[in-house]
Amino acid sequence: MFDFSAKGWNRTAKILCGLSVVFMLIGAGIGVYRWTYLQKAVSTQATITNLIEKENDDGQTLFAPVYVFTDQKGNEVKIISSSASWPPVGEIGDPIAVLYLPSDPHHSIENRFFSKWGGAAIFGGLGLFYLIVFAFVAYYTGRHIKNQANMTADSTAFRRESP
Repeated sequence: MFDFSAKGWNRTAKILCGLSVVFMLIGAGIGVYRWTYLQKAVSTQATITNLIEKENDDGQTLFAPVYVFTDQKGNEVKIISSSASWPPVGEIGDPIAVLYLPSDPHHSIENRFFSKWGGAAIFGGLGLFYLIVFAFVAYYTGRHIKNQANMTADSTAFRRESP
């Protein structure tokens, strides 16, 4: 199953360091994607027209806003937000800032930190946190393994020198 020795922990920590780097790279990729989106996006005001109730895994009721805005061509665009929250971001009739691509107005996001950077922050932050944790585990178990090897070598040398 799992090797609970220092070598087992060291090997596992190194593998998990690699997975943590993968998480950080995914976060960086999401961040670059979002940054390029924001470079092309147009900001506008939308109006919340409805709040859709959603239930999370814990049974808590969350609300996803449905909002309407007019794009640069004068077309009315209706969007159901992909994110839900408690408390809701606003009430029916409240304005909400949104960003959209002029080439694809249906690809819009709310102009809030989490809507823009949440994915990058979560993946990158978790990746960085676990990289630090598992790097410490790998470092200290590596030191332990090295010290054990030195003590074994010293005791072997001591036995050879003894009369």
